[in-house]
Amino acid sequence: MTTSESSVSLPVDSPEVRLAAPARSTLISRGVIILLLIVLAVEAIAYGRVTSAYHQVWTELQAGERQNQVVTGERIAELLGREPDESIRVNAAVGEERYDVYRFGGLLKRRELYVHFGVQGRQDEPEVVDVLMSAPFDDRARH
Repeated sequence: MTTSESSVSLPVDSPEVRLAAPARSTLISRGVIILLLIVLAVEAIAYGRVTSAYHQVWTELQAGERQNQVVTGERIAELLGREPDESIRVNAAVGEERYDVYRFGGLLKRRELYVHFGVQGRQDEPEVVDVLMSAPFDDRARH
């Protein structure tokens, strides 16, 4: 029997077998780390978008107060470059309040920006009075 025809079996504790196991687990570890970095990047982009939108609306509200101008929903939609995803009416002590909701989705979390409208301003387009990054009401108050 020649050496090319013989079957060679390596003992389990041989160096060749010990090197193969860490290579596989290292490859799996790197794959998991890359996947987590991708998820982190998508979530960071969504967080950055909602934070940027919040600061744009807040800056517009502050400028409107300084110049004594009314900020409308049309101006906010123009500023953010899109229409609201939802408009919610909430029962309040004096009547109804309206909130326009802008959604910014990530892979793990959906972030929302709430634009609060007051009763001042024109009747057909109420004035924006506040912008919030969390819901100021619970689901029972909606209708």
